[in-house]
Amino acid sequence: MLIAKEGKPFTEAEFVQKCVLSMAGNICPDIVHKFEEVPLSVRSITRRIEDVGESTKDLVYEIFALKTAPIQVKLLGHHGNSGAIDYLVTDEQCSQSNLDYLYTEKLAYLNRTVFFGDHKLLFNDLRQNRTTNRNNYNGTMGIFKRDVKNSVLWLLPFVEDTENNIHEYFELNGIDPVRIIFSNIALKAEHLRRIQLAYVYLDTPFYNGYNSCLDALWAGTPIVTLSGDTFVARMTTSQLTVINCTELIALTEVDYTKIAIQLEKHTYLLDQIKQQIWQLKTTSVLFDCKSYCNELENLYLDMWTKLF
Repeated sequence: MLIAKEGKPFTEAEFVQKCVLSMAGNICPDIVHKFEEVPLSVRSITRRIEDVGESTKDLVYEIFALKTAPIQVKLLGHHGNSGAIDYLVTDEQCSQSNLDYLYTEKLAYLNRTVFFGDHKLLFNDLRQNRTTNRNNYNGTMGIFKRDVKNSVLWLLPFVEDTENNIHEYFELNGIDPVRIIFSNIALKAEHLRRIQLAYVYLDTPFYNGYNSCLDALWAGTPIVTLSGDTFVARMTTSQLTVINCTELIALTEVDYTKIAIQLEKHTYLLDQIKQQIWQLKTTSVLFDCKSYCNELENLYLDMWTKLF
């Protein structure tokens, strides 16, 4: 589905971006300059408002090294250290206090999960290619090789080489590639509807699907995750903890496989967890944007006070 404006079609994401920029431009006109095709030097850009994608694709990460503001804070942007940011907004699950020495930023903890959502027989892994690797599928194959004979793995489409590699890897491990299903990317509403068809969402240990997992939880689909040590490997642990579904958090690959198989064998347990998710999603702070903003504002005020 495409939405047309001024005779030019654009995607849902572009439509949302245009709406946000339009509103932001009314408040602060300079905020839209990054998205204009104008030749600006890095130093010129530092005088304008920027996002915190840092070293991700198409971002000019030198900007933050020039200290564009008295305090530079990272929130839900690129999750790696950059050396140029003062604070990282996080929580106790994503950033364990005993590992704070690994961060170049000061850790600013929220008393909740740092993630939030504004949303008011099939295994599912609808997430992006760049956040996964070969080892992430070992747990899935462990499930397939055991008692879950009729299961399939549902993925988003990758580039052809990646899809071929996945098929080849599963075949080498004695699993029929026909059990892997690729579905096209869908608009948000359709995406949320089809996630409900999934039996379980299998999170990837290397880099958790934090937005994808928020969608799955809003749709009422249980998520099985393998908790790691790094921020990106603990994002789903944070979300499941705040909605009191810690029984879905595995600490080892063996546990990861065992939890998924238990949900398949004991449908009453699966139904119980789904009901729990449906009930908690409307009362949990995970989807309470107002309280999230209030706590975040207090955190920012504290940072500003410490500066002076």
